[in-house]
Amino acid sequence: CSRHLGRPCDSIAYPYGEVDARVARASAHAGYRAGASLSSSLRHRGPMREARVGIYRVDRWWRFRLKMSRPIRILRATPLWPASVR
Repeated sequence: CSRHLGRPCDSIAYPYGEVDARVARASAHAGYRAGASLSSSLRHRGPMREARVGIYRVDRWWRFRLKMSRPIRILRATPLWPASVR
């Protein structure tokens, strides 16, 4: 990627959003400074396991707006939002 873009590529979005401690360590060892995963919770888990919001083709406009709304993102970053909610 870096060669094609002509600039450093220092972040990674894990395939299918799946990441565990082993994968995060391997990514850091490979030189990445940040990694994005998918999770129902948006709690901070460190720069190599940063949660991102999944946006999908089947998401309707109202669902997209809900996912992007600041109050929902704030709520998803708190312990009030269970990790198993999808």
